[in-house]
Amino acid sequence: MLPDKRVEKVLEQLQILSMKKGRDTGFDMSKFNEGQIDKLLGILEKNEDNAYKYHTKKIDADITISSKKIDASIVDQKTFRYSLLVTLAIIAGLTAVLILYKPEFFIPWLTFLTGIVGGFGLGKLKNKKHSLKKEDEDSDDSED
Repeated sequence: MLPDKRVEKVLEQLQILSMKKGRDTGFDMSKFNEGQIDKLLGILEKNEDNAYKYHTKKIDADITISSKKIDASIVDQKTFRYSLLVTLAIIAGLTAVLILYKPEFFIPWLTFLTGIVGGFGLGKLKNKKHSLKKEDEDSDDSED
């Protein structure tokens, strides 16, 4: 913003302030001398600069916080993915060992795995994803 435009903006704000304050509280700027008006303009300009600096720093802080949240969620997703892969590898290894060394325990092992999967509620998770898709479709339809 050019300095002339800034000064005009400050003067407009000062006029509005004097009109509002002058009629409500008895704040009358017509009795100010040149030095007092210049000091008041300086204070208003400094206030505007500080407000601008505050808002730019606030925006920068919000951007930093958002990026940190995204980075943290990516780490959580990677950790979950690796732990899921390790769990599946262990289950596959135990299944292979049972098939090779104790084939009579293979059917009870599969029954146990089925019970564990049902106990964790993977069917409910599937229904939850399906309901979330339905809600997304409903919200897309309502926007049109």
